[in-house]
Amino acid sequence: MTLSLATSGSNRATSLVAGFARLVVGGEWSAEYGHSVIEAFADTSPTADYCGAGKVIVRAILDSLGGNPGDNVVLPAAVPHGLVEPFRERGVEPRYHRMTQRFGADLDDLITRIDEDTIAVVLVHYFGFEQPDAAVIREIAADAGVPVVEDNSHAALSAPGGRLLGTTDAFGFTSLHKTLPVPNGAVVFSESTIALDDSSFGVADRPSLTDACFLTSRITNPSLQQSESTHEPRPEMARSNPASGDCEETTWPASPTPYESMRAYAADDEPLSWLTAKLLAVLSAESIVHRHRDGYERWLATLDTAPMYDLTPGVCPWIFPVVVDDALQRARDVPDAFAWPRLPRDVTPDDFPVATDLARSVLALPVDRPNQIARLASAVE
Repeated sequence: MTLSLATSGSNRATSLVAGFARLVVGGEWSAEYGHSVIEAFADTSPTADYCGAGKVIVRAILDSLGGNPGDNVVLPAAVPHGLVEPFRERGVEPRYHRMTQRFGADLDDLITRIDEDTIAVVLVHYFGFEQPDAAVIREIAADAGVPVVEDNSHAALSAPGGRLLGTTDAFGFTSLHKTLPVPNGAVVFSESTIALDDSSFGVADRPSLTDACFLTSRITNPSLQQSESTHEPRPEMARSNPASGDCEETTWPASPTPYESMRAYAADDEPLSWLTAKLLAVLSAESIVHRHRDGYERWLATLDTAPMYDLTPGVCPWIFPVVVDDALQRARDVPDAFAWPRLPRDVTPDDFPVATDLARSVLALPVDRPNQIARLASAVE
């Protein structure tokens, strides 16, 4: 079921959201700056289905692939723990392969992980940049007769070579709130011949607590507003707490949720929010891509370090990754920076030393507010 988000709701509501986008999000709205995000997705793939979170998509993909206890999915070791939870729910083994220092695949190790019980190979594009080993990974999967699932969670609008990442393979998905100023959301692209469980997808028909907390954060925290004026960041922002039914204050970036604590994971199990749907119809894809590229280039010009990735045409970076001695500690010193990824508990230093080293050393620097980068850089250097 592909949702027609651009036309849902009243014209008055859409006008109000457009006004919000101009005042708080930073003026990135389609009437002045080209195609909306919805239009960009529609131009790229006719089968774009929306829901509240990526885990809903992973569940639906597993159902479509017939994932059962005893099956396995081969994926890189450098992934966040939330990605593998839908596998565990169904008794499907997340079978990790080793990595290279640039987030590439150890191809020899990947080949050894595939067996007769493998139902998919996950290809991950990191930070908005195309996986450098994508072509070989697809070839290995094809030789084994296994479908590829394309994880493009980091960059909803990244299109190197003119093709949106996540739209090449049998299944591909992306997270909306990482790239876009929206409360929640994820989108899955799939071949038209593949049926997904429509009951897992949908959009809320009215504003929710998630929307209210997002608005509160954007209005009360000037550093999250993407206009070109300069603000000092505030360390607090509001987020929804479904357990209590209200917004709660938390430090930002929020402290990592322990692997064993699944409150945050369960809280994501909701539809695409009403406000997200409205914003997707008015936010300008071109303007957001330009802003993220501008931020990346400013980090590149400011820091005395070689970039992990070159900013090639069409790329919309999620963050600027930089290698430091202790990413967790440095993230405490740099507003809005964070260490990435928080690995699954079964990705251990003995078995996956490179992935573990990346998790300890990769600091993710924000690119969505270019005007603040000069000030943030002083805390990085």
